[in-house]
Amino acid sequence: MKTAVVFASSIFESIKLNVIREFFSAFKEHFSDADFYVVLNYGSLEEQRTIIESYIPNVTFWRLEDERLYTKTEASAFQHALKNLKNVDKKYDLYWFVHSKGGHNTRDEIRQMYFNEMFSKRKEIEKLFEDHPKLGSWAIRGNARNSLGVWWKDYNVDCVFPVCANVKVDPFNYTHVNYSYIEGMYVLKGKPVEDFIKLLPESFFQTKLDPWYFETVLSWVPSRAGYYPYVKIRECFWNQGDLLNITEQWIKENQLTELEPYLKL
Repeated sequence: MKTAVVFASSIFESIKLNVIREFFSAFKEHFSDADFYVVLNYGSLEEQRTIIESYIPNVTFWRLEDERLYTKTEASAFQHALKNLKNVDKKYDLYWFVHSKGGHNTRDEIRQMYFNEMFSKRKEIEKLFEDHPKLGSWAIRGNARNSLGVWWKDYNVDCVFPVCANVKVDPFNYTHVNYSYIEGMYVLKGKPVEDFIKLLPESFFQTKLDPWYFETVLSWVPSRAGYYPYVKIRECFWNQGDLLNITEQWIKENQLTELEPYLKL
């Protein structure tokens, strides 16, 4: 499979550069054949480039220069990535969205979980997509509502394009599944991502996003196109039940009966 890794980096102190070394050491081991698109978030250290290139030679760098768009999260960097990917004349089977977890806050234990349960399992994860053509997204953990108690069916941080609102815009003719991934790291099927990017007008890239836009909205894009969402840990992060039940409701609501076998993945 042809794979792209979209990496949002927010490193503001030299002491945190070890986070970049850890990520790209793992990428060198498991993703040496992938194409890398790295966005340095607003104010992020320039010296990361040299470190990253010492591990991965096939990398394209972009930098967010507009402070007005900076969300103080990875959202602004991912937004800048989509803006530039719009002009990249390549198609990918899968996009891995990753950000420098622990580079700004202390998240060392969580970062190690992703190394052990996601990046080192690349072959296993991509084989799942290869064997199941209607699989649209993969992540480790998810939740049925946000940290403030808002259920995803009532949540709307749409910017220009109506993903949350479930407005039909071909090929996004289905509702989004009512759970979201957490921590902003996931794997998405290439086609719905590329279809989404094509439909985004320039105004999207000139508007400051909700800080958590990419934890929720982008991860819903494949389900809006009728692709099955997968989460490795089925129990809601906020102890709101089995996320598989929410997936089953989404299948029934959208009459996607051909996806019922995917409930056994």
